[in-house]
Amino acid sequence: AAGLAQERGRASLADSAASEVDVYFGGGCFWHMQHAFVQAERKYLGRTDNQLTSVAGYAGARQTGPNGRVCYHNALARDSDYGRLGFAEAVQVAVPEGQMVQFADSFFERFHGGVRHDPQDTGGEYRSVLGLPGGITSRFIADFKVAAERAGMKLEAGTGGEGDTLAAKTVLVYDTAALPFHQAEAAHQFHDDMSAAYGQPYNALRQLALKDGLIHETTCPLDSSLLGSLLSI
Repeated sequence: AAGLAQERGRASLADSAASEVDVYFGGGCFWHMQHAFVQAERKYLGRTDNQLTSVAGYAGARQTGPNGRVCYHNALARDSDYGRLGFAEAVQVAVPEGQMVQFADSFFERFHGGVRHDPQDTGGEYRSVLGLPGGITSRFIADFKVAAERAGMKLEAGTGGEGDTLAAKTVLVYDTAALPFHQAEAAHQFHDDMSAAYGQPYNALRQLALKDGLIHETTCPLDSSLLGSLLSI
């Protein structure tokens, strides 16, 4: 999957002269995680609607379905089911190198006492993950270690396809080159959480992101089915 920092042509504000790095974050359902990072982009970078880079997707596994496809749970393309393939839900963001600390803090603020925001969702699909260039040896890892310790959590090198991390209070760190991010279905982007409605202006970011090329409709069943149409409402 192509990176946001390399692919999206946009003029940014606070980070216009900065080098950006694609980082992905996972800790439970990607619906609330995407909303949290949209807020972080606005707060720390001053990004407006058409400058946002937060995208929901799947990460943390080596094998994909046919033609590189990774899809949400479904009965029509089980060979591409993200859970069966070992992926976790995640959100990728283009982060300026000089502001990695703020995004490390934003990530670990999603955990309470080392437990993720939505512990009722269990399984490897909801494990806590962090994708950095170079993984656990990334030059940015120190910023995340400090934030993790402050949250009562620890970082461990991940190899992909692991089970849930809920009881361990651990975040698995992946190398983004070895375990890249795959965009989730358009129907999942800028979606309300199960327990929170974020409002129509937030939901409308989906169509803007499609228009701007930040996201695309996938070939997964959810993007071409009646269920996907209902989910997108």
